[in-house]
Amino acid sequence: MTGARHAASSHVAHVVPAGVDIEVLDGETLFDASWREGYDWPTVCVGQMLCTACHVIVKEGIDNVRPVVEQQEASAIRRLARRVYKGEETGLRLACQLRITGDVVVEQQVFNGKKMR
Repeated sequence: MTGARHAASSHVAHVVPAGVDIEVLDGETLFDASWREGYDWPTVCVGQMLCTACHVIVKEGIDNVRPVVEQQEASAIRRLARRVYKGEETGLRLACQLRITGDVVVEQQVFNGKKMR
């Protein structure tokens, strides 16, 4: 994970396979951070925990991820795990709810790293 940090209380989410570093401010979700930095993060419901299009798999730094607190997110993760990942929930999170306390590496197969115009 490389890249300069702009705020004293921020962390880096390195997104693979796009190879993009996103600065995530304390209290901010990965989804909101990506939009703040101008990236076109995949979504249908725009952060309402309904579509699961924004989901990521935390590959490194799982100890730097705040736990799931919303029952709606937990249910969405279970549904997604059953449909797409053969029931495996390890590291599976919705970017619209993902808050980090340190650097992480996440996988998001649809995100292409392109910025919005």
